[in-house]
Amino acid sequence: MHEPLVSLPSLDEIADRDLDGLNADTLAALYERASIVKARLGARLLTLRPRPSAAEPDRVLGIEDAAALLGMSTDFLYRQWVKLGLGYKDADGHVKFSLHVVQRYIRKRSGR
Repeated sequence: MHEPLVSLPSLDEIADRDLDGLNADTLAALYERASIVKARLGARLLTLRPRPSAAEPDRVLGIEDAAALLGMSTDFLYRQWVKLGLGYKDADGHVKFSLHVVQRYIRKRSGR
């Protein structure tokens, strides 16, 4: 037996309303969908921006920001960053990402 479909509020409704009345399953579904939307919007914005010039400074991203831009979970990215050739371990032992490298990876994957 299939569970009944639940109507989720729109982005505008979520932004404008109090979420206290929503149950845990609905909140989890909203959070999952919002994460996907954020990742897709971020990736699309990166592909629309001009390529960085030599004069434009690079920015360091933490794993959460890099995962969101790449449309990957933080767990997956933490396990695969070496294989993907995307990150590096900083002196503090945390995995970091160059915005330029992430943008180049997204452009390569999108065929640009």
